[in-house]
Amino acid sequence: MGTDCVKVDVYSDPSVFELIHSEWMSLLAKSTSRSFFLTPQWQKVWWDHFSENRHIWVFVVRSDNNEIVGLCTLTEIDGYAEFLGGRDLCDHLDILSL
Repeated sequence: MGTDCVKVDVYSDPSVFELIHSEWMSLLAKSTSRSFFLTPQWQKVWWDHFSENRHIWVFVVRSDNNEIVGLCTLTEIDGYAEFLGGRDLCDHLDILSL
């Protein structure tokens, strides 16, 4: 895996959960942060139920060979950004990386 140069894509549409699903799951399998709450399936369900009055940003970091090496999902409400997920689950939310 080359990481001499990285590219960051920012998605602001929840279709990203399906768009990069297999790559997301591959990163999750390799990451030390292997929480169910970081799966695209759970994050999509959370978004479908709690997204009212919120914005979403999914930051996807790709290596120079286009492999996802990092991922972070954030949501914004009332001018504040936070990890996507319930505040009561904060110890299960994280950034995915290799």
